[in-house]
Amino acid sequence: MVIDNIEKFIYENNIKMIYLDWDGVITHSVKAIVDILNKKHNININPQDIVSWNFKEADPTLTDEEMELLFTTKEFFFELEYIDGVIDFMKRHRNNIIIVTKAKTENYLGKIHMLKRIGLDDIPIIPIPLNMSKSIINMYYHNLDNYLDYSLFIDDSTNNLLESSAPFKIQFREYNDDKEREWQKDWNGYVMYKWI
Repeated sequence: MVIDNIEKFIYENNIKMIYLDWDGVITHSVKAIVDILNKKHNININPQDIVSWNFKEADPTLTDEEMELLFTTKEFFFELEYIDGVIDFMKRHRNNIIIVTKAKTENYLGKIHMLKRIGLDDIPIIPIPLNMSKSIINMYYHNLDNYLDYSLFIDDSTNNLLESSAPFKIQFREYNDDKEREWQKDWNGYVMYKWI
């Protein structure tokens, strides 16, 4: 089912806590890495054509370690852009959002700095080590005063969504196309393509 109105979905499902992934949900991280690789190799790969998380379409020689390091560079954060509409969404729901992201220390600090620049550094970020599952976070929202309050987890990765304890889960996809991206295989739940 495609979610074309996230505000309506939140209201109708009595969602009081929203867990957000960063890369591919809040920011165009794939595009930032592809922009770096395009400049480095003097090529012109379209970010939409990346379907593997190790960016082999842009650089077949790139190792996982090199790719992970790219996410920690100043160049990465220079290229990184917010997805249209997400800043307004976060401002509307700032008191009910927790960002859950896999990150090395430098990447985590860069994300905090980006939030600070737009005045949203009061939104908490839970950094998860790269080799751990986001399922270590209990996303099942418990409100002792109202057992009908629920939480929502929005991520672009099928595995992260399947492992999560959140009662509601939405897969965010940057591109509305039929390409089967490695990190989005076999998801049959709610899908969202845009924030606005």
